[in-house]
Amino acid sequence: ADSAPVHALVDRLALPQAVVSNHLKKMLRVGLVGCQRRGKEVWYSVGDRRSLTILNCMRAKKGIA
Repeated sequence: ADSAPVHALVDRLALPQAVVSNHLKKMLRVGLVGCQRRGKEVWYSVGDRRSLTILNCMRAKKGIA
């Protein structure tokens, strides 16, 4: 999916909602993610596709698929 609501990210990451929201707020501030309000939910998406390259390099370095 190109975007996801906070609750889906919380479920996927198995982290407390406050932790996920705090990190999303920081990433939004620097442009790594974008957000859109849909009714009562806020949906997040990748704001800068170059960040995916960085993430993939980090995963490869740690051996995470």
